Amino acid sequence: MIKIKRKFHYLIGRTKADIISDFGENYVESENIFYYTINRTWFTKGITLSVRFDQDDKVKAVSTMKNNYTLIWHSVFDR
Repeated sequence: MIKIKRKFHYLIGRTKADIISDFGENYVESENIFYYTINRTWFTKGITLSVRFDQDDKVKAVSTMKNNYTLIWHSVFDR
């Protein structure tokens, strides 16, 4: 995961508009954080990229986490 995190380190300091132009509008926004799912398929693991912004709408921090397909399974079928 460290290699993947380093891959996105270049995003720090960029604006929200830059992030949207690079990754598209398929994100979830919560408390000034954009969440993008990378390598998304229904039954395989992927990676979620979270991009945190500061008060000036510039990227403050970038983090990644592995998606667990069981969480996706439960969130889809527990509705």
